[in-house]
Amino acid sequence: MIEQTLTVVALDGHIAHLEAQQKQACEGCNGRCGSQVFSKLFGTAKKTFPYKFESSVEIGQKVTLSLDDS
Repeated sequence: MIEQTLTVVALDGHIAHLEAQQKQACEGCNGRCGSQVFSKLFGTAKKTFPYKFESSVEIGQKVTLSLDDS
C-alpha cells in the first residue's frame, strides 16, 4: 500500500480540495516506497485533488490517501 498525507485546503459544498505535502523521492529505494508515484501524480507545482467525503472535513485537516501497490 502506498500512502500520502494530504491537507484539506478548500471546501466547495461536499467536495474537499486536497493538497499534497511535497516529498522528494530518494534514490535509495528507486521510488518503491511511493514517494515517486505521488511525485508524478501531483508534480512539483501546487495542485489540488478534489474528493467527495461522506463525512464532514475542515480546512487544515490532514487526511491519508492510500493506493494499491499495483
